[in-house]
Amino acid sequence: MGSHVADALSEAGHNVTIYDRIESPYLRPDQKMVIGDLTFRRKLFHELRKIDVVYHLAALCDINVTWSDPHATIQANVVGTANILEAMRLNGVKKIVFASTLYVESRAGGLYRATKQAGEELVKTYYQYAGIDYLILRFGTLYGTRAKENNGMYKYLKQALLEGKIDHYGTGNEVREFIHVKDCAKICVSLLEKFGTPASQQTLILTGYHRIRIFELLEMINEVLNKKIEVIYHPEDNRCHYDYLPYSYIPQVASRIIPDTYLDFGGSLVEMLEEINKTNKKGDITQEVSATP
Repeated sequence: MGSHVADALSEAGHNVTIYDRIESPYLRPDQKMVIGDLTFRRKLFHELRKIDVVYHLAALCDINVTWSDPHATIQANVVGTANILEAMRLNGVKKIVFASTLYVESRAGGLYRATKQAGEELVKTYYQYAGIDYLILRFGTLYGTRAKENNGMYKYLKQALLEGKIDHYGTGNEVREFIHVKDCAKICVSLLEKFGTPASQQTLILTGYHRIRIFELLEMINEVLNKKIEVIYHPEDNRCHYDYLPYSYIPQVASRIIPDTYLDFGGSLVEMLEEINKTNKKGDITQEVSATP
């Protein structure tokens, strides 16, 4: 997500500085790369001295593994967010776009949900006491190229392509609304216009048109790969994920944003498969990939 947002900002004519623990493999010549951790408060303070807007997208976000290291999760998602906001306050930076999740209004999501709830409250509190204007973005289910191992769609496609099977932890009846990461990145850039207007200090839901049950998605992947894939369901273990809606109780209204134009769903799956195949190609492993109308 971060590299796509960085590219969209660069293409819109903005000067972009990327702050991350490792160098981005997608870094453009017109982007600056800074290697650092969110716990390095002195370095954060230094790097934010000449910044106008912060897009805070960094987090430990794999729901299935956050409990394996609660301390690291809290350090990254809560302490890291506090460090960014404090560095902004000290440097007079007044605009932040904070990446959150639909899980914050759910009973599901485990420790990831809890840390993102804390992050949202920190952002709102720094607006009240330090005047840092904000937009909170609750992302739906993202998919697209450059995905990491913790992305659900990437896991399915990589398993299908390299192992000939897919393990799904749930019944398959779970419903998700997919939005392509590039569509999401365009929206993130367009939101800059909201700062300084009554439309700021909002919580926005970024989701897409592609509302689909997981078993339908897995059947689509099977069809793209000419029905060669074994799908194994594990209904007893849904790994803290929600089934149909990520809401248990909604204390405030959140506006929904969907793209006016969006990338083709099936074609994007093929694009991801091609990327995975190139990255993980092994000797005699070959796969037939075909797109269906």
